[in-house]
Formats: sequence, structure tokens, C-alpha cells
Amino acid sequence: MPVSFGPTPGPRQGPDGKPFANLSESRRRTIEVTFRSDAKQLESLLPPGFVLDGESLVTLEYQYLTNLAWLAGRGYNILSVKIPTVFQGKTKKVRGPFLAVLWENSPDAILSGREELGFSKLYCELPPVRRFEGQEHYVASWEGHEFFHMNVKPIEEMDTSTLSAPKADGVLHYKYMPRTGEWGTEEIAYAAITPVTTGHVQVKKKWRCDGAASFSKASWEQLPTLHHIVNKLADLKNFGVVSSTITETAGTTDLSEQKIVD
Repeated sequence: MPVSFGPTPGPRQGPDGKPFANLSESRRRTIEVTFRSDAKQLESLLPPGFVLDGESLVTLEYQYLTNLAWLAGRGYNILSVKIPTVFQGKTKKVRGPFLAVLWENSPDAILSGREELGFSKLYCELPPVRRFEGQEHYVASWEGHEFFHMNVKPIEEMDTSTLSAPKADGVLHYKYMPRTGEWGTEEIAYAAITPVTTGHVQVKKKWRCDGAASFSKASWEQLPTLHHIVNKLADLKNFGVVSSTITETAGTTDLSEQKIVD
């Protein structure tokens, strides 16, 4: 939408109506902190058909995307929350991190990702990194109210030639759209997957870090449309950080391989 003007240009459709031919020039910097949490709390965040996979972990990712073809060389930033899960469909069982929520600072990316792919996308402000005395500081805010903080300090550059391939089938999602006029009734409700496509992405550099990240509780007045999400994430128990990394990659995919899990 709006359908009156024809298909909307986006990541999977250029101004000529065709996919973008060259995605190798895009760049992504991912800052990640993973911590142990409480199984019952994490289970309360999972949609139907999803169960925890292994340890009760939460991964918080802050990403900077630059030089994107579909934005004519521009970019945007991302904050995401992932939980390791297994989803059992009617005919297929898949394993991977469930993307519980994803914030972006680009409305254009949010609209196409929600409508076409089923990503649980929301808007917030995600400013550039602040570096001071060897540490990197990241925040997320809405209308100037900060609700997320992440601090990382690179301690060791890793050998990218020894990195193992992901064991997951892909990133898992739950696409939900309500039926107009029948509030509380779904028009669409199903699991989807972003399959692993390592061939499109080249890891340039990676660092092991000391890191910490947390959400801060907020009132309805401070975050009218986000407080219920932020507060539930702020309440998650943190039994200690198990890993923290910074990864720089080149190349991307337009996510046209996204599919429903039957």
C-alpha cells in the first residue's frame, strides 16, 4: 500500500521493477551481547509452536547498515532481541533464533519488512556509536527518552578463517496481522524463516569483547507505544554475559528467500 501508485520500490524491487543486481558493496557492523536468563520468562515471549532450544539465552544486537543499494547508498540502524528456539510446523521442524522484536530508525525499512517478510519491526532512534577510552557506547531512544544501553570493549581480534558455520536453519519470525473490524482476530498468523545464506556475506573482521547491555523500565507517559515491550525486556533476569562480539561484514541478501514454515 498505497496500491493506487503501483508496486512500492524497496529491498526486493528497484525503481525499474527488477531486483538489485549488486549487493556486494553493502556493509554491516554488528555489536552483540548474549546473557543467560530465566526459562519461564523467555517462554512467555514465544508464540504458538515455539519452544526454547538449549540454554535460556538472550542475544541483543545493535547493527549499522551502510551503502545499501535499495536506498541509493544510504543506510539505517537496527536493535534486535533474539532467543534460541525450535519451531514445529505441520510438516517441518526448524531451529534458530526467534526474533522477538526489532527496532529500526528507518520507516521505509520497517514497512517493507513487516508487510512483506513478517519481521516484528518497530521504530526508535538509534544514534551513532560514542567511543571513549576504549569503550563503545550504544543507546536506543524514543522522542529523546533512552530505554536501552549497551557498552562493549574490544579485547581480541579473532581469526575469521576459523569461524564455524551457523548451526541454525535461519532466523525465525511470527507474522501476525489483525483482521480489520474484528479486533483481536488474526487475518494472518504463521511462523516464517529467514534461511541461512552465508554465500552472500563475507566476514571481514571480528572481535571478542567485554560487553553489557540492558533495557530500562519506562512509564506510559515516557514510552506510550513501547512501554509494555521495554518493561517486559527490562524485567528479564540476567544471570551473566556469556559472550560479546563485534562483527564487520560485506555483502548482503535482499531477503527474497524468506518463506513460511509449513
